[in-house]
Amino acid sequence: GWAGLGYAYYYGLGVRQDYALAAKALSAAARLGHLDAIFNLGVLALRGEGMEQSLHKAERFWRVAADFSHPMAQYYIGRMKARGLGTRRDCETALFFLQHAAAAWPAGNGLLETGLAAHEADRPQRALVHY
Repeated sequence: GWAGLGYAYYYGLGVRQDYALAAKALSAAARLGHLDAIFNLGVLALRGEGMEQSLHKAERFWRVAADFSHPMAQYYIGRMKARGLGTRRDCETALFFLQHAAAAWPAGNGLLETGLAAHEADRPQRALVHY
């Protein structure tokens, strides 16, 4: 599908590496609702690969994916909100997204669970350090 073609162009798998074509293919997949494609468009926007570099665009892509429970997008939005990167710092929103990422993302559960425990102990600043 479109997402697979996007990854092929991004990594140069069987085709010449071309970030612009990767972005176009991932955009086609995103229009069909492919959450990983939407998330990865945020990564391309963050890095300026295949499109203009923009934290604002990255946040918009990740917010869409996060709103549909994409754990990595939730994590990235949480980190951006916690640090005020390209967006207004908002610790409450950061904790919301980081908690949801922790609940859904097995690979990050250890560190994220420590953050959740700190949050539940009413220590939000310590929780953000672990997130």
